[in-house]
Amino acid sequence: MFVTSNLTGLARPGDYRLKKWKEAGLPKPSMTRMKLATVDKNIIIKKIARLTSTDKKAIQEIITDFFSDV
Repeated sequence: MFVTSNLTGLARPGDYRLKKWKEAGLPKPSMTRMKLATVDKNIIIKKIARLTSTDKKAIQEIITDFFSDV
């Protein structure tokens, strides 16, 4: 998944608007968007936020629901 602060446009399946974006350390209201990929840890420059347990749990449920419908 990736994080975006662009909250305009049509919602897509798997989108989740973060409820505690400030607590996560993000500068603006943000959402996660379903776009799964494998990324090698060596190419990550820095972490920009840390999701709260509330948002993590909601995202885990979205991912589970997404894949259980396949």
